[in-house]
Amino acid sequence: GAGAAKDALSGNGTISARGGNADHSHGTKDLGGGAGGRMQLPGCPPTPADNLIVKIAGGSSYDSPTTASECKNGGAGTVLYKDCPAGVSKLVTQGQKGSISATTYITGVYNSQARPIDSLEVRDGARLSLRREQHALNVTGDITVADGSTIELSSDQQIMAPGGQLSLQSSRIDATDQLTIVAHSLDIDPLSSIDHVRNATIHGDAHIHGRLFSEGDLQLRVGGTLTVSSLGLLAAQRLNASVKGELAIVGGKVQAVATGEDVAYPFDCTENASAAVVYPLQLNASRLTVRSSGAIAAAAMLICTVNTSLDGGEVTAQELGDLHDSGKGNGLVESKDNVQGAGSGGGHGGVGGASGLLGNTSGQPGGAAYDGGECPGYLGSGGGGTQGGSGGGVIHLHATKVLSMKGGAKVEADGAAAGASGLTATARNGPVMDSGGGGGGSGGSIV
Repeated sequence: GAGAAKDALSGNGTISARGGNADHSHGTKDLGGGAGGRMQLPGCPPTPADNLIVKIAGGSSYDSPTTASECKNGGAGTVLYKDCPAGVSKLVTQGQKGSISATTYITGVYNSQARPIDSLEVRDGARLSLRREQHALNVTGDITVADGSTIELSSDQQIMAPGGQLSLQSSRIDATDQLTIVAHSLDIDPLSSIDHVRNATIHGDAHIHGRLFSEGDLQLRVGGTLTVSSLGLLAAQRLNASVKGELAIVGGKVQAVATGEDVAYPFDCTENASAAVVYPLQLNASRLTVRSSGAIAAAAMLICTVNTSLDGGEVTAQELGDLHDSGKGNGLVESKDNVQGAGSGGGHGGVGGASGLLGNTSGQPGGAAYDGGECPGYLGSGGGGTQGGSGGGVIHLHATKVLSMKGGAKVEADGAAAGASGLTATARNGPVMDSGGGGGGSGGSIV
């Protein structure tokens, strides 16, 4: 009860409310295990040194499921430790390590409509979810998801842990769509992922050693430092990230995956630019550091910092501009009698190279020059022909004080060689043709 000491639960023995196993004796498959129960215990979860075991896992099915859709093991139960420490509640759900369990729901008084949980642990392959009528997983302290466990949420549901750390250890958080996360700090280990995030607000530091990903737009706000390590990936279709402290990309990757076909332009890098055209990747930080094999990649990006240091890393829009046969200065090609002629090069700063005759097809002039020398903001154009190279993208990198490059660092917006990108040997809007080869894509824009 209230006021119990931290070590109120101690000694040795077993406390168990496990689910029962399915009956295997008749050799029948597709049998389901029973779910674990619910417990309320004093104190904190026992440590291995206590020799006290608490069992709340679901029972085993006949077959070992390999995916959640095949799951027949019973769902993990829950244990509420009321005084960990005194007056603070910890909710633990614990499955069968190495197996996949059915779903566990947070119900009763500990839901988004009533008292929030003080801390939450999801362990040993448990699968935790909210019912559709529950809008948020509210936890005032830490959330730990570990040992192959999963938190699965529906569209527009939220994880709210504004005072604690959200920590993933060999586990994942997934949502159908549009997940919102608020936490004091975030740590995703190399074997963990958070998918389908729309908004994430981290008041302190965030460490991404695994994956933080969205198939749509992602807005990320970090009040401290953001580190993306060697196996880390921060990616979305369109990504807007604001970091109050340092953004350190140490071997990891930050990427907007929108292609040149998804990008509207031109991008205006002037101080009073219109916000009507949105860059697929926008990064704001007091300091940006890209080291080792770290990378920032997008078809078009706007990076605003006070100080930027590139030490062996890269900022790249290489080959990420307009595809073959497209762009403001696209290369040309003539096709006749089911034969595609030779493609000319895409233009941008200069006119693209012309192509020559091929069989009964005529050579074509190169793509037109366009854009201005001051504050260029267009993607590079694709070369002519189905094997034409893509153009380069747009990089607008603004450091108000220092931009430092060393260790072979790269800032690249090169166009692609013919055949290196695009749709090989297939017309975009027609049948397969014999191809005389494509033209190269033009370089993009860097400011």
